[in-house]
Amino acid sequence: MERAARADFQVLIVDRDDIRRGEMLQWLTELGFRHVTVASAPTSAVTFADANPPHILLVGTDAVDVERGTEARETILNIRKISREIQAILYSSAGDGGATRKLAISIGAWDWLGIPEVADGDIVRRAAVEFCLDRACSRLFAQFEVEAWRDRYTEIAQTGVGESEGSRGRLIQAIRAFSLLKDFDAVVSEACRLFSAADHGGAADAVYLRWIPIRNAFVIQQCSGAHAADFSVRKGFGFSPADRSPVREALQNLREFQELRRFLKDVFRIDNYTVLLHGTPDEPVGLFVISGIDASEGVQSEIEAVTHLFDLTWGAFKHFAIVIRWSAWIGERGLPNRKAFQENLEFEFARARRLRHPLSVAVVRAGALGLELGDALGASFDSVLKVVGSSLRRTLRGTDIVARFGKDQFAVIMPHTPVAEAAAVIDRLCRMTERLNLPALELLHVERLSIKATLVEYPGRVRDSDSLMSLLLDLDWGEMQPRVRVIDAPPGFEPEYVTRFGEGPTL
Repeated sequence: MERAARADFQVLIVDRDDIRRGEMLQWLTELGFRHVTVASAPTSAVTFADANPPHILLVGTDAVDVERGTEARETILNIRKISREIQAILYSSAGDGGATRKLAISIGAWDWLGIPEVADGDIVRRAAVEFCLDRACSRLFAQFEVEAWRDRYTEIAQTGVGESEGSRGRLIQAIRAFSLLKDFDAVVSEACRLFSAADHGGAADAVYLRWIPIRNAFVIQQCSGAHAADFSVRKGFGFSPADRSPVREALQNLREFQELRRFLKDVFRIDNYTVLLHGTPDEPVGLFVISGIDASEGVQSEIEAVTHLFDLTWGAFKHFAIVIRWSAWIGERGLPNRKAFQENLEFEFARARRLRHPLSVAVVRAGALGLELGDALGASFDSVLKVVGSSLRRTLRGTDIVARFGKDQFAVIMPHTPVAEAAAVIDRLCRMTERLNLPALELLHVERLSIKATLVEYPGRVRDSDSLMSLLLDLDWGEMQPRVRVIDAPPGFEPEYVTRFGEGPTL
């Protein structure tokens, strides 16, 4: 894994052995991890994790020391209560490997590591740490995609359609490949390779034609398969620049797409093929063309699976693009606005429905001891709200989303989080924000902020994003309420699905 891929993961090291703890910190820094926190005691570790939940937790132990083994167990169990997404890794000296492995299994740690002895050399010891940490990073990249694939495989199995062991093996390996790809061209190349491999006779060719709006044309971007060398020419076919309606009509009925059929026959001598649309007829992105594919159910099932993986990766790219755009806003204007919040809410609702995971959303309101914050602060209002927003962003996990929702309100989206866990996180967030020391408050003799929050969960309490938005827009903040209020489901409400949260990958 490249250094840049590790840079944004937050790591917490917990170890009473000063020398080993220092070595681990040095190795992680050399590997490219930029956000590493170190703790020597379980109590301080839980405090650090509570304030800023890490992605990866490294806990050092010694099998011969019963007290340290007990401490390691309590540390991992307490920090997992903060977030189940934290990758807990138990490590020890190589001689204690067997006992460490048993302890890791008994407490549900994600992984365990035996650090080689000093005599083996620093390069060997660092390589062992690198391998284990990269395994954790890969799980973080792939965990939700793996769960989606597991759900899909369960559905396919129920239809009675069989998939060969070779097909299943290729797809399981592809999960990691797709999850680690960060460049769209690389994703298209991987998809074409998998499409061409779906034909067990080895005669398939896969071509990706990218839609170029400014030219009103499809152009070859990627080729894979037995005749890939013959397809290296970057040709394409276009439509009349003045009228895009023929494109839409053709994409609505791909079987009768005559321009595509003529192009494939004239350039590639392809008569028999399967074509898959990437995008929609109104907003096409490209076309996958697969030639020489037999009609067996196993091959068709593998094509569907590759399409599923490609869609997951493409959806993640669109999501990352939104996050990157929001990151630029954070530096200039504070946080994303309500429109951006609604766009991302739609995406997360679709993702939660696909993965059958819970999704919690909260609105956090900042006041000043019962006063309207704007009335109390006057011209200092915007600067204080910007500090509050930054505090909320730092307190939450990297996967959570914070946006400005109203004059003195913030909205928080917490993917893959049930309402009970979300309530605990939001309560901690409110308490930490209330303790902010702001000069603007002191100058106006305002003792402290007063932070309240209202929380709702999908699918347990609302059916869709529109219903959730209606609830949030109609909130009544005038009445007295606890620090965090959870909105209950209406009488007779039935959830859309039963969540699968907490199930580990089974592939």
